[in-house]
Amino acid sequence: MKKINKSPLILLAIGVLVIGLSSVGAARASMIAQRDENDLDFRTATFDIDFTGNIADGEIVFPAMAEDENVKIGKMYDEAISVQNTSGGEYEEFIRVVVKKSWLKDKKKSLALNPEMIEIQVAPNWYINKAESTAEQDVYYLTEPVKQGTEKPFITGIKVNDGVTKVVENTGTETTIVNTYSYNGASIKLSLQADAVQTNNGDDAIRAAWGIGESFTGVDNEGNEKSVSFVISDK
Repeated sequence: MKKINKSPLILLAIGVLVIGLSSVGAARASMIAQRDENDLDFRTATFDIDFTGNIADGEIVFPAMAEDENVKIGKMYDEAISVQNTSGGEYEEFIRVVVKKSWLKDKKKSLALNPEMIEIQVAPNWYINKAESTAEQDVYYLTEPVKQGTEKPFITGIKVNDGVTKVVENTGTETTIVNTYSYNGASIKLSLQADAVQTNNGDDAIRAAWGIGESFTGVDNEGNEKSVSFVISDK
């Protein structure tokens, strides 16, 4: 008897896409301004960052993705999320953003689905630090200092890797085989967390706050790996 092979379509829901945003207090280093050889003024500074762009009620909205009833696999959706230096005073700062990715099924986190299938496209001059990143978490650094009040583009696109269509579970009876896509009905969950450090004595501030040197092995927005250095002007 010939078996019937049934292969349903894979559907990824956009309706329950959840994006959490948070900005962590920055390094509690002091700003140092030298008036003359013998007079130093120590002032405590607060370094703040905010997310701007397609945001509503503290959550990111992806209008390009929302135009499709179901997310198209392999399609890069153009989206726009930026970070802004909202610190008091006129302090410049280096910015780090941690992106955490996971899949939800039945509103619960699924450990069986691969977070690396969720791909984020970022603007130039952002680099992933390989030493800090995992399958679920990418740690991005903007190597150029950001002036107070200035916005810098961060996320420019998002897509689901077409590798999700190759993950199939086979079930059935003696007469029927049913192929079920493991990602069918799953939804994306992302969270973004930002913090910053001062540019004054930048190499020491970066090391103290983030535990890395002024250079690291980074991956750029085109997937190229190279040694990356922060632009520190007061060396």
